[in-house]
Amino acid sequence: MNKNVLRSEINELVNAYKEDLFFGDEIELLSNRIHSLESSIAVTGQFSVGKSALLNALLGEEILSTRRIESTKVLTRIRSCPSREEAKVTLTYLKGDSRTFPIEDIEDLEKYTTFQGEEVTDQLASVDLYWPVSFLNEELVLVDTPGANSVTKSAFQTTRTQLKKSSAILYLFNGQKGLETTDHELLKEFISDGKKVFLVGTHIDRIDVSKDWDAVVKSAQSNLQEISDLDIIGVSSIWGLQGKIESNDILLSESNITTLEAVLGDYMASGDYHRADLRSIESDYMKLLMEIKKVEEDQLDEEREIEEERERRRERLIAITELDYADVETYGKTLLRRREGSVREMGSRLEEGVLRDGKDILHTVTASYATFSQQLNSKMQELAYGMIDVESLKHDYINHLNHVEQIYLEWGETIEASGHQFVEAFEAQVKRADKTFLHAMKTMENDVDIQWDHFDSILMSIAFEPMRLDIDLTDFEVYESQVDKEESKRTKLKTKLSTVEKEQQQIAKTLDEQVSEVEKNKKSVLSHLGERPKPERQYRETGMWFWKKSVPDGYDYSGPNRWDERYREMTTVYEQDLTRINEVNRELSMKNERKRTRTLKEIDELEEEIHSKRRAFLSALYSIINDQSKIVRETHNERLNDVRQEWERLLTIQEERHSTHLQTIEDKFVKFVNDSKQTAIKKIRVL
Repeated sequence: MNKNVLRSEINELVNAYKEDLFFGDEIELLSNRIHSLESSIAVTGQFSVGKSALLNALLGEEILSTRRIESTKVLTRIRSCPSREEAKVTLTYLKGDSRTFPIEDIEDLEKYTTFQGEEVTDQLASVDLYWPVSFLNEELVLVDTPGANSVTKSAFQTTRTQLKKSSAILYLFNGQKGLETTDHELLKEFISDGKKVFLVGTHIDRIDVSKDWDAVVKSAQSNLQEISDLDIIGVSSIWGLQGKIESNDILLSESNITTLEAVLGDYMASGDYHRADLRSIESDYMKLLMEIKKVEEDQLDEEREIEEERERRRERLIAITELDYADVETYGKTLLRRREGSVREMGSRLEEGVLRDGKDILHTVTASYATFSQQLNSKMQELAYGMIDVESLKHDYINHLNHVEQIYLEWGETIEASGHQFVEAFEAQVKRADKTFLHAMKTMENDVDIQWDHFDSILMSIAFEPMRLDIDLTDFEVYESQVDKEESKRTKLKTKLSTVEKEQQQIAKTLDEQVSEVEKNKKSVLSHLGERPKPERQYRETGMWFWKKSVPDGYDYSGPNRWDERYREMTTVYEQDLTRINEVNRELSMKNERKRTRTLKEIDELEEEIHSKRRAFLSALYSIINDQSKIVRETHNERLNDVRQEWERLLTIQEERHSTHLQTIEDKFVKFVNDSKQTAIKKIRVL
C-alpha cells in the first residue's frame, strides 16, 4: 500500500473514530505518523539491560546516565548533526514550548532525562540530543526509551507509544543470561507488527565469548526460529566506549560496536527505513483495524447479549405485567358475572306482590257482582210494581260495570306502577352496582398502575339506559249497548209530538194575535166614533117683537140614532171577524189535536212495546250479570297467567338489557385494562 493510499485510509479512520475513547489516541498517533513521517530506531529492552551504556558507546562519549536501576524517564531522541561543535540539546515541554542549549552548557543531562533527576522532568515531553552519528541522517533518529517492561505507568506508556511509531527496533538483551520469556514475547510482537529488529546481546565482556556466546546465540536462534531468522550481534558497551575514547582499535573491535554501527549504517544507506516506516504504519493500521473490528464485534456481541438479556428481562417483566393485568381482568369479569342473577331475584319479589293483589281483586270483583245481582233481583220486583224506571236501573247497571272496570283499571295501573317501580329500582341498583364495581377495582390489591378515574368516565358513558313498562292488559269489558230500533222510533215519535204541540201552541198564539188585532181595530173605531151623543133639546119662539122668546119644544134624537146605527154596524163586523177567526182556529186546532192524539197513541203503543222489551232486557241483563260474574271468575286465572307472562316478558327484557349492559361494561373494561397494560408495557425500561 503506497503512502497516499495509506494516508487517505487513515484520514477516513480519523474522521470515523476521532471521538472514540478507546481508539482515538492510537488513530491520532497513526495520523501524526503518516503526516509527519519520521523514521526512528527505538532502543529498548528490559530495564538495566544496558541501553544507555550502549548508546554512550555508539555516541563515543558518556552522555547518558547509566545505572543498575530503572533510570530513563523522559524519551530521549538522538539526532544527527554535522559536527560536535554543533551538538546541542532541545527540551520539549508538555505545554508545547521548547528550549535549546549547547551541549557544553549541559553539565549533567541526567537531571532532564532520569527518574533521579530534578522535578523539571515532570514537565518535559521529550529531550532531543543532536550529535554526530555515522549511521544516522536527517531522516533517521535513534530513540532511547525508558524500557519495554518499565514498572512506571507513564514511562511504560511512553515506551509503548514510541515503539509503535518506530520503523526499526534495536532490541537489547543481557548476553550473560540470554533471551528470557519476556524478551521472546516482545520480539514476537515487534516482528508481527512488521518492525525491522536488530537483536543485540550486551555485556559480552563478562563472558567467555569464544565459548559461552555461541551457546547464547544458538539458544536464542532456536527460540526465535518459529518467529523469524534474526542476526544476533553481541557487544560490549564498556569496551566500545573505552576504545573510542582511547582510540584503541583492538578494544573497539573486540567490543563489536563497529559491527553494530556497520549494520545500522547499511540500514540507513539502504533507505529501507522508509519502507519499514510505511510497513510499520500499515501494520499498525491493519492491526488497529482488526482490533477495532474485533472490539466492535465484541461490543456488538456484548450489546447483542446485553440486548438479548434485556429483552429476556423485558419479556419476563411483560409476562409478569400481563399476569398482573390478567388478574385484574379476571377479577373484574368475576364481579360482573356475579351480578347476572340480580334481575330475576328483584323481579320475582315484585311479581309475588302483583299476583297477591290479583287474588284480592278477584275476591273484590266477585263480591261486587254478587251484591249487584241481589240489587238487580230486588229492583226487577220494584219495576213490576212501577216503583222505578228502566233508566234508573240502567244507570245502576252502568255504575256497576264502571266500578268493576275501575277495579281492573286500578289493578292494571298498579301492575304498571309495579313494573315502573321494578325498572326504576333496578336501574338505580345497576348504577349502585356499577359504582361498587369501580370501587372494588380501585381497592383491589395488586401491583398494576391503572388510572381508574379514566374508566369512571367510560362507565358513565355506558350508563343503564332508562326504559318504561308497556304491558298490554285488556280491561274487562262487561257493558254492551242496548239501544235498539224501538228506542230510536220512540225518540222520533216524541220529536213528532213535540212538533205537534209546538204547532198547537202556534195556532193558539195566532188566534190570540188575530183576536187582539180585531179588538185593537174595534177600539180604534170606537175611538173615532167617540161617545154616544145625547138628544138635543128643541126650542120654539113665541111672541113678537119685544115679547118674542124661546120656549122648550121637545128633544132631537137624530144624533144618537146615527151613532147607534154606526155602532151596530161596527159590532156586526167585529163579531163576524171573531167568528171567522174562531172557525179557522177551531178547524186547525181540531186537525192538530187529531194529529196529537194519533201520535200519543203511537207513543203509548211504543211505550208498551218498549216496556215489554225492557222487562225482557232486564231478565236478560240479570242473566248477563250472573254470566259475567261466572266469566270473571273463570277468566281471572287467565288474566293472572297473562300477568305472569307479561311479567316474565318484562323480566326477560330487563335481563337482556342487563346482560347487554354488563357485556358492554365487560368489553369496555377489557379494552381499558388491555390499553392500560399496553401503556404499562411501553413504559417498561430495562437497563
